[in-house]
Amino acid sequence: MLRNDRLLGAGLLHVPEHAVQQHDRRDHDRVVGHVVGAAGHPGRERHDDGGDQQVDQRVRELAEQLAPRRHRLGRIQPVGAVPLEAGGRLGRDQAGPRIRAELRGDVGGIAPGRRAFVNLVDDLREFNVTEVVSGPAVVARRGEYVGDLSAPTYPEDFRKSIKLRAPLTAGDFVVPVGDAARATDGTVDALVIGVEPYGVRTLAQRASMPIVDGAVPAAAGAGIAKIAVVERHFASGKVGLGFTRGFGIRRGAFGSSYHPGPVQIGIVGVDDADMAAVANRIAELNGGFVAVVGGRVVAEVALPLLGFLSEERSEDVVAAFRKVKQAIADELGADFEGLFTGLAYTCMPGVLPEVRMGVDGPVTVDRGEKELVVRPAPLLRQAGA
Repeated sequence: MLRNDRLLGAGLLHVPEHAVQQHDRRDHDRVVGHVVGAAGHPGRERHDDGGDQQVDQRVRELAEQLAPRRHRLGRIQPVGAVPLEAGGRLGRDQAGPRIRAELRGDVGGIAPGRRAFVNLVDDLREFNVTEVVSGPAVVARRGEYVGDLSAPTYPEDFRKSIKLRAPLTAGDFVVPVGDAARATDGTVDALVIGVEPYGVRTLAQRASMPIVDGAVPAAAGAGIAKIAVVERHFASGKVGLGFTRGFGIRRGAFGSSYHPGPVQIGIVGVDDADMAAVANRIAELNGGFVAVVGGRVVAEVALPLLGFLSEERSEDVVAAFRKVKQAIADELGADFEGLFTGLAYTCMPGVLPEVRMGVDGPVTVDRGEKELVVRPAPLLRQAGA
């Protein structure tokens, strides 16, 4: 009889007796005897001898070990027993350690209207899940999903979300000097967005950048690349340009159409033509992550649903992303940890200090008394500034 217990992992956790035989037999008997005695009276504990106090502590320690692995769990309490009879019926004759967790909503219990998931494990300490049962069927076995999946049908406009006014060219990524103050050595003072591995905060830095034919190119030798955000929702033709340091790119360009929030096309590169090629290939894919060197696509992941989702198997998508990351390290020379996160957060204007990129160029982000203060940030220092 299950009463109204709420069970671990949005369902029932059963641990076979052999899984706890790494402990001595006496401790195992105490655990079983204790939890069986408590099963009929949830919340009450039976203490036949002083040893049960130690068993209580041991079961609670096991509960604490499972806490980081829980899903939608409140606090964990050790009580009761898992009674599984031959044939898979629920009874009280066979018992093993069980842990009850307080859950909310439509999960966490075996009852009408609840979603019951049964997790079978072969080792309580390592918590090795051997099978997962959902409803009447086994849906996972030894780390592999074995249930049936039906592909949903998506609206056609989900596949037409990348809208560019026209194919981009190298000229769209040129940073003209304009009326910026030129130093006597032919350089100009530029704003540079500093990024760090696995970091979401950016730094507003300054650098003297060389002027070539009236424009400011990337300075790969100094570790400074261009960064661009291409507007892709309304075909406005906007391309915000800036400079960034930290990605370590030495050749080519890479970019993505996935950035939480604005979800524009963000590109980092040291070659203007390759940056244009990245943007155009992303548009052809209707979204994705692309790396280009010398006009050649060296790796890509298509994300054709709204520009940031895929219909492919998750294993295939993960493998493709790893290939892109490796290609960026091997072909572009940018062995940057947290590459996708770094690019995504840098292209989210107005979320975190100190400076970000948008379709209108860089913006500074400062903390005000009650909210963040976002201001346009001139890329090049103007004459007289």
